[in-house]
Amino acid sequence: MAGRDGQQLAATHWQNQDVWYARIRGLKIVAPSSPADAKALLVAAIRDDDPVIFLENLALYNTQGEVPDGEHVAHLG
Repeated sequence: MAGRDGQQLAATHWQNQDVWYARIRGLKIVAPSSPADAKALLVAAIRDDDPVIFLENLALYNTQGEVPDGEHVAHLG
């Protein structure tokens, strides 16, 4: 789910549901801050047995950075 932070989307800025998801008991929420973080969190979210919401911030779509090769998994806790 892509977030709408600083993208001049005035007509849809009120539809950001990130805080609402945080109120659901048993749901894990992850939001990457870098390309390497995105890889680690996405792999962890896919492997997790519990439901996980993966939030993507539109402002980070053009962010460049190093992404490690091989096994790179974050710990969701």
